[in-house]
Amino acid sequence: MLAGLQKTSLVNFPRRVAAAVFLPGCNMRCPYCHNAELALASPSSFNGNTQSANEYYELSEIYMFLEKRKGLISGLVISGGEPLMSPALFELIERAKALNLAVKIDTNGLFPGRLEDLINSDSLKPDMIALDVKTSPERYGELLATNTKEAAEKAKASILKTIDILKSNSGNLETEYRTVLAPALVFEEEIKKIASILPKNARWRLAQFVPGVCLSPEWNSVEPYPLSKAQGLTTLAKSLIPDTELR
Repeated sequence: MLAGLQKTSLVNFPRRVAAAVFLPGCNMRCPYCHNAELALASPSSFNGNTQSANEYYELSEIYMFLEKRKGLISGLVISGGEPLMSPALFELIERAKALNLAVKIDTNGLFPGRLEDLINSDSLKPDMIALDVKTSPERYGELLATNTKEAAEKAKASILKTIDILKSNSGNLETEYRTVLAPALVFEEEIKKIASILPKNARWRLAQFVPGVCLSPEWNSVEPYPLSKAQGLTTLAKSLIPDTELR
């Protein structure tokens, strides 16, 4: 199986020089997603695309790379797709920890049981979780690969459960919440609803939507919020969750 690899990152893992691995497969279809190849791929049999601009490597090659770089990096970011879907996740964490690398996992929050298993594991517990909160929980059905009423209700319950798990572990697990300011999906009402479910001391990072390589081609012509609008949404969010920044 292939996975994406960013060999060095100074921004994906706070206070660390890190590598980042992008595992294939996702249960969401966020129209603005920039990792469409990975989001649409099978979690267990992704073979890449020879015409892709992205670089993909066999997991064995990634393990060798991490071994060679262990003195130059101090962290590994595991992203996707949705990494909690991947059969490679546990082994990847084990390999990183064997090299004394701190582990950060980026997740969409729809697999609370698997996340809780990791957090409660002595050998697999990550050092940091970054949770993407896409929009208000009741709108998650709009973003699912399988958009049924049952799936939407399950997604709503899952994201709320994940946030509860992270709240319960806030004292011993670094956590960051992230929201893309995607027009039509995030505006004032969504900001208020998201803030109402986050812990008041949350670290909440907002990011501008960027068109150009979106999973849904029609989103490539969607205009991002003007900076003044993005700043206004950030000011609103900051009034509700003080540790909020626009990246």
